[in-house]
Amino acid sequence: MKIKGFELRKTLPTLRWMGNNARSYWPGLSVIIVMGVVGSLSGVANAIASKSMVDYAVKGDLVLAGIAAAIFGGIMLLNLALGIGGSLISTRVSEAMSNATRERIFADLMASEWMPLSSFHSGDLLTRLTSDVGTVVGCVISTLPGILFLIVQFVAAFVTLLHYEPRLAFLAFVLGPITVIFSRVWGRKLKVLNKNVKESESAYRAYLQENLQNFSIIKSFQLEDYNRKTLAELHNNRMSWVLKLNRTTLTASAILSGGFMSGYFLAFVWGAYRLSQKAISFGTLTAFLQLVSQVQGPFLGLARTLPAIISSMASAERLMELEAMERE
Repeated sequence: MKIKGFELRKTLPTLRWMGNNARSYWPGLSVIIVMGVVGSLSGVANAIASKSMVDYAVKGDLVLAGIAAAIFGGIMLLNLALGIGGSLISTRVSEAMSNATRERIFADLMASEWMPLSSFHSGDLLTRLTSDVGTVVGCVISTLPGILFLIVQFVAAFVTLLHYEPRLAFLAFVLGPITVIFSRVWGRKLKVLNKNVKESESAYRAYLQENLQNFSIIKSFQLEDYNRKTLAELHNNRMSWVLKLNRTTLTASAILSGGFMSGYFLAFVWGAYRLSQKAISFGTLTAFLQLVSQVQGPFLGLARTLPAIISSMASAERLMELEAMERE
């Protein structure tokens, strides 16, 4: 099966490799996932609490409005605590997993046959052990759990919005997948650009490392100007790929954000229209604006997650290439 930017048959082994790499860290990952799911559900709870607070205030029932406000504030404090706790645990697990992965691959390199190992420049190996490992670990710790959080948020927000206003819920649901469809168009291009950025970075680091190690030879043959110009060319090549990747990502994000804002605008107009008909309350309009963004937000988040997954797949393949070398 082939998906734009992915080939499922090649992607599954890479995902399995990433899963095996994270096996020892499932306890920490489980805590991160539970905290993230609670955080996703709290967004919907916030919308419901704010609706109740506004409606009770409009009716003049300050006691119930105060209770709703206290619940609203409690949810905000819970979100703050979850954010801080999740960040601390994520950092701890990420550092532990990064160090263990680097140590394991470094040990594999030390045990590899000389000829296959000599085909890799030391600067390229350094890039793989630093940048690529960081990208893969970031995907396991943040990106993949983030997809689960987005799914939970979408289901909870959609069901809640469906209860309040079915037509608006389906409108938000229809607009959302457009972002994912659009992101697939950019998938292949982003993967190529990410690989080119990695390769240009490896070439730049490799040449820089060679110059730092051989200053005496460079000075002896008076090659300072030549090497400086060569390094500048490598830097310009890397910069051109980085800028191309940045432009492509920004263009995609701008179009996706435009679609997201269109959904928010339609929700606001529809809510105002229903309010004029006295079909909904002011609190319900407040909930509309929050819930529509939480229905569309996961689609936008998934679309923006795709470049990170593509980049991590490219990095994982580069690390798997090192592990596949013959051993002495």
